[in-house]
Amino acid sequence: TQKEISDMLHKMKLDIIKWKLTNKNTNMSPEQNTILTAYTVFKMLLESGDRNDSADMYLISKTMLKKIPEEQRDKNYILEISRGKYVIKYYSHKMAGKTEMSDRTLSDDVNKDIRFYLKAKNIHYGEYMFANSSGTVYTRNIISQVLSKTSKHYCGKCVGSRVIRHLIITEEQKEIAEKKKEVDDFLKEKAKSHGHSTGMIKIYQDQ
Repeated sequence: TQKEISDMLHKMKLDIIKWKLTNKNTNMSPEQNTILTAYTVFKMLLESGDRNDSADMYLISKTMLKKIPEEQRDKNYILEISRGKYVIKYYSHKMAGKTEMSDRTLSDDVNKDIRFYLKAKNIHYGEYMFANSSGTVYTRNIISQVLSKTSKHYCGKCVGSRVIRHLIITEEQKEIAEKKKEVDDFLKEKAKSHGHSTGMIKIYQDQ
């Protein structure tokens, strides 16, 4: 549930704060790297509802991106659009060639988490976002393992991008249903006041 995910992230954040990783020269253990990575990826997933396409994400500046011809953009980029603010740009994803994915803007909260992550891991432009403590870049499969292992430790359940996507879509469906009910109630009220059926009100509305 959403609450379980929120509780899990809260516990993870408490541990991350306890480690005092704000100094970029801090030596991070493999376990700390795994948890910090999982926390950051989870926060991004909860906002975007994407798959594990963050696996080969590359930190880049606007100037660097402009120098790459459109046809040669074969990575997923986390683009710094202004100081400390980022946008995810997808060029290499599971549905590439079948459908385009729009850019993902990120909230101030997630931007803050990303800034912390980049500083703690001392990541610069032109480097991959997610890698293990020895520098090996995470694949989609490894990202999935990192999320499952970390969530199992913190909440007793294996949580991955598929679970997050399902939660987000379920919440969106609830929101759509609520808005539809509001519209239906409004139409019923107008139909009653005008002495028409709701069907007739819809006909007038479409004209």
